[in-house]
Amino acid sequence: MSFDGCSSQKVPDTERNRAWPGRTSHHGCPTLELMTPVETGTRALIGALFGPTAEGETSFAARLLHLLRPDMLVLWDKGFDSNSFLAAVNATGAQVLGRLRANRRTPVLTRLGDGSYLSVIDTGKVRVIDATIMVTCADGTVFTSSYRLVTTLTDARRYPAPLLAGLYHQRWEHETAYYALRHTIMNGRVLRSGGPAGVELEPAQSHPQLPAVSRDDRHTALAGRRRHRILALLEKDPDRLWRPRDIASHIGDITMETMYRQLSRWAETGLIHKLGPGLYAATAWTPTLPA
Repeated sequence: MSFDGCSSQKVPDTERNRAWPGRTSHHGCPTLELMTPVETGTRALIGALFGPTAEGETSFAARLLHLLRPDMLVLWDKGFDSNSFLAAVNATGAQVLGRLRANRRTPVLTRLGDGSYLSVIDTGKVRVIDATIMVTCADGTVFTSSYRLVTTLTDARRYPAPLLAGLYHQRWEHETAYYALRHTIMNGRVLRSGGPAGVELEPAQSHPQLPAVSRDDRHTALAGRRRHRILALLEKDPDRLWRPRDIASHIGDITMETMYRQLSRWAETGLIHKLGPGLYAATAWTPTLPA
């Protein structure tokens, strides 16, 4: 099983999309962050989550950890090696084989016979493997790079370092799966939706092969489902000025106190616009006063 993100799915460059999910420096259009766990043997996507790229990959990945089981080995690239994320994966019972960032320093507790060593990250016992990766291209060009791998498989006799270094190569099946999504299935196409409500719906329609694509995954909490319903309501009439009590009467399962609090928070993050005391809309606009 592999965890990785993809941030190249573009959405139209509208004012609402610039507020959420936002524009990245290396793309002309706002882009979505897609996070998935993938079975590397089959390239099957067993879950999916998307949202603003600024939120960070580990934040999205942490919300998909309920899909892990104790009989799984989780592969990841550098950037997922934070103490908190490693501890959260360990709590699922799954084992880990991931890449450490180059600036990560781990104490050497015990040197093992295969060249690896036992260490700790936070309070978790791990094993570190320093590996040299060599790639020979079709034209004979050779590239080499140094990888520092970390694993919770601490038994060097049962799981020797060369075996784990070779196994880590399977993580690239995740990159191949994303290549198919971006360049084969989508062919670089930009999504059509001009606002957050449509953006939340369209990935499931554009990528039917993804399992339950959602901004809050297939186990979405009540608050997440309510947010989607409210955004869809505002998108139906984007120029209408809505009062919290009018929205609450349409939704029906929320108190006014919660309604005010959530609308205020969504306005602060750019999902909707606050146009006056207790007045909200899907778009930012200024009414033209009569002469």
